[in-house]
Amino acid sequence: MTAPEDGTHEADAPVVDVVIANHDLRRPVTRAVASALAGRTAVRVTVVAHHLRADDMRAALGALGDDPRVRVLEFSDGVPSPAGPMNVGIRAGSAPYVMLLGSDDYLEPGTIDRWVEAARAFGSDYLIGPQRDLNGRSLRDPLTRRGRLTALDAGRDRLAYRLALFGLIRREYLDRLGIMLSEGVATGEDIELSLALVTRGGVVSYDPSLPGYVLSDEEEDRVTTTSRPASRDLEALTRLRERPWIAALEPAARTAVAVMMARFILVPAVLRRPEPEEWSATDADAVADVAAWLSALDPRGLASLSIADHRVLAAASARDPRALVAAAERHHRGPRWTRA
Repeated sequence: MTAPEDGTHEADAPVVDVVIANHDLRRPVTRAVASALAGRTAVRVTVVAHHLRADDMRAALGALGDDPRVRVLEFSDGVPSPAGPMNVGIRAGSAPYVMLLGSDDYLEPGTIDRWVEAARAFGSDYLIGPQRDLNGRSLRDPLTRRGRLTALDAGRDRLAYRLALFGLIRREYLDRLGIMLSEGVATGEDIELSLALVTRGGVVSYDPSLPGYVLSDEEEDRVTTTSRPASRDLEALTRLRERPWIAALEPAARTAVAVMMARFILVPAVLRRPEPEEWSATDADAVADVAAWLSALDPRGLASLSIADHRVLAAASARDPRALVAAAERHHRGPRWTRA
């Protein structure tokens, strides 16, 4: 169904589908929902009750549970990850634009109205949303070229470093990509989709002056803070190396992707595990396989990594947990200039 271009309220023709996955009735999901409904734009909010009863979720929403712009879908998959419920909510939508909203997070006043206006003005396939913390401070991510707002480049505008899916996505572009959140991985479920959105030829825009997405720190059991084996932490990258589109990227985009994954995913996975008992042969193999893939993906790009990071990658090739522990210790204790 085609949504009206004037942004007026029509419950049967939303301009934006907002998807919220919620797994705990104690979360401030009513705040998230209310912030999404606060503007002039016709919005449909889909709350996916993950491992919860839909009736309980509606009751927790109070009066918002009876709002015709809000629907609750019940979904259980036995997996402690937002990927499954978020994908369910995305697939259930039909509006021209879709956005994801964390159950603990919320939008500043006027956010959706202004984002839709900007996306239309820029012709955006993906409008990256500005982020704020609870004190209102801007989190400048990505660090785009000065004065550049649209037709952004994955490499020159450092888009590959922005993995958080906080923004407005044109549904037609999402359908054309054919990529969703990665289900079944312990963490990093947003990596493939985030990278595809900024590297696969769509018009990407980012205007830091727009109202922002407010990140809350209230959730205490976020999946990303859970201790797990390194092999599980790297599952998203292990899957990604099987995707032909990654190797087919333009050289500059491939460089940006390889450097980001090495610097912000692979190396930290090693540094977070400085004790021998945190490593198994399976974990060492996973690190070695990912390191080898990234080196093959763009060997010249990885040359830009710091000396300390290169030492970690070199240790990975040994497939020896002891070498990884030693590399982590050296990284932590080495002089600052080796990490620059």
